[in-house]
Amino acid sequence: MMTRQISTALPIFLIIYVIQEAVLNQFRLPGGGFSLLLIFTLVWAVLSSPEIAAFSGFTAGLLMDLSGSSSGPIGQWTLLMVAACYAVSYFGSGNESLYGNPLGFTLFTTSAVFFIELAYVVTGALLGV
Repeated sequence: MMTRQISTALPIFLIIYVIQEAVLNQFRLPGGGFSLLLIFTLVWAVLSSPEIAAFSGFTAGLLMDLSGSSSGPIGQWTLLMVAACYAVSYFGSGNESLYGNPLGFTLFTTSAVFFIELAYVVTGALLGV
């Protein structure tokens, strides 16, 4: 079961990464834009088990570290994404109101994106970036 979920997730993450790097990075939006891979990974993590979410976070974090637009050290996004995806999946796994309420699901994912971006700034300051 886990092998099937991983083999399904990996090509999807690669496609989202290519779309992010080829298309979305070309748009110059105020505030720096957005990361489709980050949003997609957190949505995937909320709907997955904690183990699959941690693997998804590792894959997405590694892809984000390898991105040309990433300015931090290698491994910073990977560390944050593994921890965040596991936490989001763990907190969202027993909460049935997330699956039945689209507003709660959106608010949960949006707040997770905010806290990951905040953690990126804090860890960047700690690492001297």
